[in-house]
Amino acid sequence: MRILIVGATGKFGARLIPALIASSHTPVAFVRNRAKLESMLPASLQANLTIVTGDAESISDVKDALVDNKCDGLVCCAGAPSAMSGPNKNIQSRQGIISKQVISAAVQAGQETGTVIRGWWVSGFALMDEPGRGGRVFADE
Repeated sequence: MRILIVGATGKFGARLIPALIASSHTPVAFVRNRAKLESMLPASLQANLTIVTGDAESISDVKDALVDNKCDGLVCCAGAPSAMSGPNKNIQSRQGIISKQVISAAVQAGQETGTVIRGWWVSGFALMDEPGRGGRVFADE
């Protein structure tokens, strides 16, 4: 499978890349900062990897990455580090936005290519048991 990794510079995403390559998959890393990922990975892994820069909150950026790289799967492990500091620590809202945008992008990419994009979400943010939420994930709102 050709798998888009949204959040490839994070702790999970960076570890997923070599695992996918070892399993004969083709990872496509979707990152904000190409240089950061390149500094994290040895050249031997980079040789088997496509790196795409973009904004995970942009439906068109994610959709284009899926379509242009002929991805048939995606793993969204993007966090929202900028939401973790400052006066408006709105982690859940940012995580929900990212999830909604990536889901919309995958649906649009699938419609454009006539395929189903398989998706996996790996994030502790959407799994938090926050009182008063009734078990809903943040993307439900």
